[in-house]
Amino acid sequence: MKTKFLWIEDNANTNLSYLMMPIYNSGKYDPIIALSVADGLHRLWQTEFAAVVLDIRLPPGNDPQWTKLYNLSGHNRGAAQLGLALLIALLRPQESEIDLGNRPAWLKPDKIKPERFGVLSVESEFEVTNKLEELGITVRHEKTAHTTPGTLLDMVNQIMQKTKPGGVLR
Repeated sequence: MKTKFLWIEDNANTNLSYLMMPIYNSGKYDPIIALSVADGLHRLWQTEFAAVVLDIRLPPGNDPQWTKLYNLSGHNRGAAQLGLALLIALLRPQESEIDLGNRPAWLKPDKIKPERFGVLSVESEFEVTNKLEELGITVRHEKTAHTTPGTLLDMVNQIMQKTKPGGVLR
C-alpha cells in the first residue's frame, strides 16, 4: 500500500508538475494535491497524512478567515505568507491569528508532529529558516529555476525517514 502525502502548492498542476514524475516513478507514494490553504485544510481534516509539503506563498482559497488575512496583506502572497501562517496555526495555535476550530485527532495540539512537515518555497533560507526551526520544521528546500525533478521526492523521503510506516514517529 502506498503512503499518502499532501502537497499544498498552488502551482502543482502547472509549472511545477515536473516534480511529480519522480513521485509516480518511485511507486512508494500516493500524492494528494491541494491548491490553496482552504483546500489543504479540507484535505488535512479528511485524512491523516504521513507527510505534508507546502509552499509559503499560498492563495487563501474559499475561507473567510484566510481571505481576510490575505486581504490585510494587500493581496500579496509574499507578504501574506499564508503557508507559514498555516504552519503556525497547526503547530503553535496560541501564536496564531487563525482559529482552526475542532481538529481531527492527529492534528490536535498535543498530537501533531512538526517532523511530518516540509516546506518547498521561493523564500531564501535567510527569510524563513529561523521561523521554521522555531516550529520544529527541518525539511525545507528553496524553489529556484534550478530546482531538480527529484526535489519533492527527496523531501518526502526525508520526512518519511523520521517516521515509521504509517507516519508514526520513531
